[in-house]
Amino acid sequence: MPSLALSDTMTPQDATGIRWDVIVIGAGVAGAAAAIGMATQGRRTLILDKATFPRHKVCGGCLNAAALESLTQLGVPDLGVSLGAPITRRLQIYCG
Repeated sequence: MPSLALSDTMTPQDATGIRWDVIVIGAGVAGAAAAIGMATQGRRTLILDKATFPRHKVCGGCLNAAALESLTQLGVPDLGVSLGAPITRRLQIYCG
């Protein structure tokens, strides 16, 4: 499987100067998985999202065993660590 090269955010002007094989709209979980899948097949892939990253939201910060296995199958088993995501080793939940 080819290695993935993650690049920094680019300006819209820079992005229009490149011929893309695939453009994915939305960088949530599904969009990111689709983009990774296309990129690992050697396609020049652009992912677009209106949000600023990194996002501070639970879906990106709480990856369970199934999610980690999915990342492994997509060819990016250490993606979270390489992007500086913290590892939660303990969680306490309090409620009234």
